[in-house]
Amino acid sequence: MVKHIFKQTLLLIITLVISLHALAEEEAREAVAYASSTSIKVNETFFVTVVVNDRVRKNDLDITPLANGFVVGSVNAQSSYSNINGVSNNETRFTIPLMVQNKSVTEIPALKVDGLQTQAIPLDVIADNESVDRLAQDVLFDSSLSTNSLYPQQSATYTMQVMVATQVSDITIEAPYGEGLIVEQLGEDRQYRAVIGGRQFVVLERKYTITAESEQQGSQTTLYSGRFKGAVASNDRRGFPTGLGIPVARTGDNYPIDVRAIPSDYQGLWLPTPSLTLSEQWSTTEQEVTVGDAITREITLAITDRDASQFPTIDIAYPASVSVYDERPVFDEQDGKTVMTLKQVLIPRQAGDITLPGMKVNWWDSENHTQRTATLPAKTIHAAANANSAQSNGTEPLPALPMQTEVVEVKDAGYWPLLTSLFALLWVLTLGMWWKSVRLQRAVVGNNTNHTAPRPDNSLATAIASDDPIKVQKAWRNSPAHIQAHTKSALDSYLASVYGNKGNRQQALSALLATNNSVPTPNNPAPSALASITPE
Repeated sequence: MVKHIFKQTLLLIITLVISLHALAEEEAREAVAYASSTSIKVNETFFVTVVVNDRVRKNDLDITPLANGFVVGSVNAQSSYSNINGVSNNETRFTIPLMVQNKSVTEIPALKVDGLQTQAIPLDVIADNESVDRLAQDVLFDSSLSTNSLYPQQSATYTMQVMVATQVSDITIEAPYGEGLIVEQLGEDRQYRAVIGGRQFVVLERKYTITAESEQQGSQTTLYSGRFKGAVASNDRRGFPTGLGIPVARTGDNYPIDVRAIPSDYQGLWLPTPSLTLSEQWSTTEQEVTVGDAITREITLAITDRDASQFPTIDIAYPASVSVYDERPVFDEQDGKTVMTLKQVLIPRQAGDITLPGMKVNWWDSENHTQRTATLPAKTIHAAANANSAQSNGTEPLPALPMQTEVVEVKDAGYWPLLTSLFALLWVLTLGMWWKSVRLQRAVVGNNTNHTAPRPDNSLATAIASDDPIKVQKAWRNSPAHIQAHTKSALDSYLASVYGNKGNRQQALSALLATNNSVPTPNNPAPSALASITPE
């Protein structure tokens, strides 16, 4: 009975999954139509293309709506298949030669193909003796501005699109400009295809950030449009290329911009934006930690219409009982916002209750014209003493490194991967030479009958070899006091290279390894407990 119910349930689930998959595929299918030109002379031949993102038959296309007002030529159908990264795509393309019979035709009607339907395409039909400005139809320009009201140091996004339906060469794009405005290109150019007004175009899209200077507050200025220039290939009367280029230039609208004054009652760093969010993540949710344990705090600040160079510096005053190591902030673009991520490693150095400060960012809501404050709460933890730590043996705690904040944008790594590989190779050679020396020391100890000093702590050497700063610190805290005292300075330098971006990490790691290998014999070693037993 149970097996029967299980089989029925499994069959129902499989049927549901197949049905949903088929429904998704059905919803994804579409038919798109576009014309080679939408300004047509009577008795002039042009082409309509119908594209279906599925494999269909030639007879599936119904062209009977074209019988009224058009002379229809022979339909050509081509199917193609592609598989990119495991995603398969089918496409069927129909090409239909058409000729308009009279001026009363105003559109190409919608066509049906295998249960799908295209959109109608409006036409501008002119008499045979009238001229058509093909160039005006083949190169279009459009622009937009995200807002025409700015505060000083606030940015808006200007988007310009050049739509081309013919071959264009010698392309140049001039940026917009305006008095009291700072204009900078935003990101890389985008290029894609789109059907616009019943025709297929290649769209070139470029964006700029427009920032109002502080001196412009309380005034008005004008953003003058960007400009596109190029040369369109020309053909003779028979349609053959002449090798000559016809100059073409396009420009868009100019935009008046109102630059508002900074409110007199605003407090804090001036930061105007329509949207700002501040959040954080901790590596642990526990309220109790051990002295010397590392805690990671990751702070994320996202601001709309603001470049990375315009972000505020995050500077949190931590108590002296905590060592702080700042990683370099990383910037990224997400959903139209610039996002800064700052990672901090916090290490308690004293036992007791420690309050890790919160932070706040004052900003001006440019849409609602009011001051707001984004905050992160303070966090209180209890640091328990570590019995094996250097403090228990009277050793001074590791000093906190000064915080450093450096703006880093995600870019091409350049030659750094090559240098990193070179340092890694040198590190492997150093580790090999160290291992060879350790084996030689073991051989000498095995053949020597005299009492020899103990070698440096193997667990610390192993941690150093892993190049994991957390493991290195834990192994160091569990090492004997004389090893901690001898390697403390080298450990400081290594941690500074990892968390504070001071010095070369591989060199600091090699120096720490060499220092650990050179630990001297402790003075007055404690006698063995068995040595005091004398048989009677």
